[in-house]
Amino acid sequence: MGDCQSTQAVENDEVVWGRVESDTEPDGDFDTNARLCKYACGKPVQPGETKRGNKFDTCCRTCAMNKGIGIHDPTCGGAAPAPTSSRKACTKGAKCRDRSDAHLKDVAHPLDEDYAIACSMTKDVQPDPLTLRTIFDWSDADGSGKLSRKELEQSLAMIKRACGDVLGSITDEAWNHLDEDGNGVVNFGEFASWAGPRLGLELGVAKMLGKSASLMMASSPCSVIGCPCEAYGGKDEDDHGKKCKECKHKRGLHVAKATTGEVPFPPYWSHHDGDFNELISLPGKTAVEEFQKLLDKTYRKAYTKDRAKHNPTNPKVPQGFEVLAVKRNENKNTWQEYAFRRGDIMSRPDRPEIFADVKTSLAMDEIGGDKANRLLSDCNEWYLFHGTNPEAAAAICASDFKVSRAGSSTGTLYGKGLYFAESITKADEYAKPNAEGRYAVLLCRVIGGRVNYTDEVTPDPEVCDLAPEPDALPPALDEEGEESKGAPEEEALVQEEVTPAAEVTSLPEEDKVPQHSALLGVYQELCRMGLHSPGAIRLAPAHVRDVVVKLYQSLVERPPPAPFHRERRVHLKEPNCKNPAWRHLLDGSRRKTPRVVIDVTTGMGGGPELDLLEIRLWEINASLSHLPEPPPVKDVYVVSESAYGLRGDKKPLHFSRQKERFKDFLPQIEHVLLDNCSKYFREVEKMRNVTSKSKKRGGTMFSAEGIQRACVLQTLIRRRPDLPDDALVIFSDLDEVPSAAAIQMLRVCTTNSAAKEGPWVQANYPMPYNLRVGCKDRPKSQLHMQGAFATMGFLRRKKTLALRYNIRHNLIVPSAGIHLTYTGSRADVDYKLLHHGESGQILATKATAHGKRLDFCKIDDETVFQMEQLLRDNPVSVARAWERKSSILHKEPQGDLRKCQVPWALLTHPERYPHFWGKASGAPHENVTC
Repeated sequence: MGDCQSTQAVENDEVVWGRVESDTEPDGDFDTNARLCKYACGKPVQPGETKRGNKFDTCCRTCAMNKGIGIHDPTCGGAAPAPTSSRKACTKGAKCRDRSDAHLKDVAHPLDEDYAIACSMTKDVQPDPLTLRTIFDWSDADGSGKLSRKELEQSLAMIKRACGDVLGSITDEAWNHLDEDGNGVVNFGEFASWAGPRLGLELGVAKMLGKSASLMMASSPCSVIGCPCEAYGGKDEDDHGKKCKECKHKRGLHVAKATTGEVPFPPYWSHHDGDFNELISLPGKTAVEEFQKLLDKTYRKAYTKDRAKHNPTNPKVPQGFEVLAVKRNENKNTWQEYAFRRGDIMSRPDRPEIFADVKTSLAMDEIGGDKANRLLSDCNEWYLFHGTNPEAAAAICASDFKVSRAGSSTGTLYGKGLYFAESITKADEYAKPNAEGRYAVLLCRVIGGRVNYTDEVTPDPEVCDLAPEPDALPPALDEEGEESKGAPEEEALVQEEVTPAAEVTSLPEEDKVPQHSALLGVYQELCRMGLHSPGAIRLAPAHVRDVVVKLYQSLVERPPPAPFHRERRVHLKEPNCKNPAWRHLLDGSRRKTPRVVIDVTTGMGGGPELDLLEIRLWEINASLSHLPEPPPVKDVYVVSESAYGLRGDKKPLHFSRQKERFKDFLPQIEHVLLDNCSKYFREVEKMRNVTSKSKKRGGTMFSAEGIQRACVLQTLIRRRPDLPDDALVIFSDLDEVPSAAAIQMLRVCTTNSAAKEGPWVQANYPMPYNLRVGCKDRPKSQLHMQGAFATMGFLRRKKTLALRYNIRHNLIVPSAGIHLTYTGSRADVDYKLLHHGESGQILATKATAHGKRLDFCKIDDETVFQMEQLLRDNPVSVARAWERKSSILHKEPQGDLRKCQVPWALLTHPERYPHFWGKASGAPHENVTC
């Protein structure tokens, strides 16, 4: 059919509706002087005037809302008087999930004939025009983003009433045709391919595509015929005559190609309009060289049992791969379906947790070029490999992956789905040669969406299949590369489509090695890299520092040596709001309801910070321990991290990898990925490109820290408009742990007029190195005055908070918390200093307090043991080695640690946090009560 159209006849003053599938003019007399609707539907305009006195120029409200596609309401052209009253329109439109008879009768929805009229009678309603997306959203009764056969059948009657009986009934044959990938449900791409030609409606995806559509138009490929350059290589401010570094053609010849469809195609594609499905050979050396670098960067000489299973005649791991040819897959239908699903995830208010450390995508970032900017990390979009044979690769490019065929050749270890790898070595395990001895691998765009992560070596496939609502997102094929020789690597499997999961890896054997022995392995590797001292690490280029950071990874992600016992939690006494020490802040009365607490920290770097985060969360949790469970308010914990440290070094997302450790708090955690902040990412690139040794040696790198903090606060304001203005915001570094007692006073007691909305400065007790430093009375001048308390209203107005405020002009929170700096094992402190803006290197390699610093190549197992012991017993001689100081600590902490605001979790778990207590892991501890 062409457009959905309607005819009207007046019988006994009643409007009778009928649907026709004809574009012919109505029978009978026709007034050639009548003004017709401006949307060219052929109907006369509505008689009368607008509220401003202008004559109507459309036939009816429904036609105006749907831009003349042939849908009309009973008032069309004056056939019936405009109603003076009507039922209201549902404010949720097509995404309404209430299908009760009473609700459907009381309010109008997008497929109802009176919807446009109802919208005009309802305040602040944004009408949903009749499009394929509107029909799909209405049919999606459970809001899953996918249609079951039952859902589609239940909505057919309304679709037919709105657009005529053109879809027919859903037979088994029709459903199998609809469900192209055989996964039992229909996504929007499949629905649009089936219903679009039959209904003749627009897709209606412009709003949904949003940011993803803009990204497609961001790059500007070279327009010279035959030139493979995909983006101008140069600066944004270059004039049109400047030549591209890649292809040597002028910048003026690099332009984004226009597209006439609703879904924009990548500007570097050869096709942009019409129907197309073609593999495009990429000429020249550039593409081959880029993909050769990609294979080299993701190669790892590691044997897995899968290699022998899938290649029994050639189980050896190849020495490498050679790229012979690269082809780009330009498939209109596959791309549109992919764009729909990506846009759908991007338009949802609840964004998924981000997994940004996928090796393939990171390698593309390093290689650079326009490919590095094509992905949207907000929805976990990655580049991943899929190994197969050349004939199967061509078939997949032509017709997409089929979930119904999942595991037909290699099995389904993690359940029914599509399998991908982030390493070329692993993907090659599943590749098979053709008659010429060539292998094929597909480089695919894959959307992970909400990721179900498992690190089990042999998981239950049914558990993976029944993971909590993962996003089933079909990958779009971007390039196909062919290599000679082959078979690749790595215990890293990424499963997508029906049951999306993340990288699956087994724990390295190094985790079973004593820590000082593992640390010796780090120093020996530094020696092999040609690095001989901590200062050499500071001056090393970015790619070398990246390797150094990775050496420490297994050491700083070790599981704690003992379990956590939440039953040991302290129970605070009722707060004394009239405490004289607080009278400058409080008016002596209690609030009716405690404040919500919003804890904001920045820059999860690793090292001891996983321990510090755990200690901090449990301390805040205890601030309402004087009340019965559950607490009357729900706190919010903002945890931010980046795939780069504060000196631009690549690092894992430690919280994301270890989130199971924080399962008690996950529902209340707002996870912020700092790499989504463009300013921060530009600053990281700037730091990574610093080559001046004088800048690395003498300059600090604090600008990234400031950008991080601004990004976190602005993200919080944007994400959580629901938080009350009187909520208590805690803003400090992770090692500045606020006291539960201080938080209790601020959230339970009423602040006075002088306190206003903050900020109030945190007076933290300084506790460097470990608890053996002891607790003693300190004058105000020796307290660590950093970190702030404020209200959410203050943050919304000022748009920012600072870590330091002038204590002469701002009120101070007494006994606010503790500053636990330089804490943890030697590996922990090394790792933290590597990422520190002021340091950039590791601890001094000293085995004795007054001894010389040792070359990495001269350190042995006994020396490492002595270095660890020195950090516990005489930490100042190591941490501040340049001052040549020495101060041996008492064997046990002196004084009452509770008076120095030591958190309850740390006080009651010496066996879990031995290094905070100045003990070797596994050493005996005296019982400590709190």
